[in-house]
Amino acid sequence: QPQLHLWEQWFSVAAFPYLGDHRVQGEVVFPGAGYVEMVFAAGNSVFGESAFQIEHLAFEHMLALADDEVRLVQLSLLEEAGERATLTISSRRENVKEWVRHVSGSLRAVKGSNADPALMVRDAVEARCPTVIESRKHYDEAEARGISLGATFRGVTSIRIGEDEVVTRVRIPEELRKDMGGYLIHPAMLDAYFHAALRTNLPTLGKGTVVPTSIG
Repeated sequence: QPQLHLWEQWFSVAAFPYLGDHRVQGEVVFPGAGYVEMVFAAGNSVFGESAFQIEHLAFEHMLALADDEVRLVQLSLLEEAGERATLTISSRRENVKEWVRHVSGSLRAVKGSNADPALMVRDAVEARCPTVIESRKHYDEAEARGISLGATFRGVTSIRIGEDEVVTRVRIPEELRKDMGGYLIHPAMLDAYFHAALRTNLPTLGKGTVVPTSIG
């Protein structure tokens, strides 16, 4: 029998000040990495000790927040037969009944890992990624594309790019250290990896703003 799980949380820049450091075209926008962290937490709650993977996530509508705005964010997860679950993440304003859907996707339980250990050897991966992008250049280029990242979102120290893979080095910004608790992976840190992954396709995407639209 399918089982529905719901989680809700009021979001604002005042409640989560680090969000003010993530702006797209000048607007505070909830990062895609934040949705992924929410999905990880929901998956852990539903699947418990079992391993699971994200089959697919579609980022359908940006969640923009005015500096004084408060929105109720809801994650709805339907646990289905066959150790699989579908989910949506939506939000609404205070005193407004209409929900806006931001994310849809699915998870499934897995047994063990299919990862090739040889692909996880850092020195070998870096050797296959000869193009080096230093931190300052990375963030200057993001700014030029309309993505303004403040101190808490500046965890990348360097990025190395190969033919079809990328490896990045990150650090926890000092401004973020006091906020690391309560997350499986802090959205600002996970966002650093998202930006690194996007760089593999940047040369083919023109000079406009580039944000993730889906995973899987």
